[in-house]
Parts: sequence; structure tokens; C-alpha cells
Amino acid sequence: MINIIKMYIDKININDVNMFLCSNNINLNNKELNFIYDYLKNNYELILQEDLKTFKEIKNNLKEDNYNKLYELYKKYKSIYKIKK
Repeated sequence: MINIIKMYIDKININDVNMFLCSNNINLNNKELNFIYDYLKNNYELILQEDLKTFKEIKNNLKEDNYNKLYELYKKYKSIYKIKK
């Protein structure tokens, strides 16, 4: 599963991230979007393994509303794909 995710992450661009988030009612400003994109590209394995640590780091770089929506979206997809720590 990690190999599939890695292949996808390698191909994803900032516009893909923005479109996905917007389709889930998460509208980030440019600074937030750049942060999330860079964080995702560089830390996807950590995100899959240590959600609490990761989201503590992310929290300081997003507006509270965006953070809450993003965390709920993360939990939803983690549950759907049954990603284990």
C-alpha cells in the first residue's frame, strides 16, 4: 500500500491538492496551501503513521476552521482505507 501511495505522491501537484481540498469544502489561502503541499510531499509516511504528532505540527500553519476540516477529512479517509499506525 505504501508503494502505491508513494507513486501517487510523486505525481501529485499543488493544483491537485487544492482541487481535492476544495471539493471537500476546505479552502486554503496560498500560504496554507503551499504549506500543506510541501508537508504532504515530504512527510506522507509520517502522516500515515503518526497522525497526532503530524497534526500538531500542521495546526500552527492553518486557520483553525481549515485545520478542523482537514483533520476530519483525514480521519474519514483513514477509516475508509483502514490505514493503521
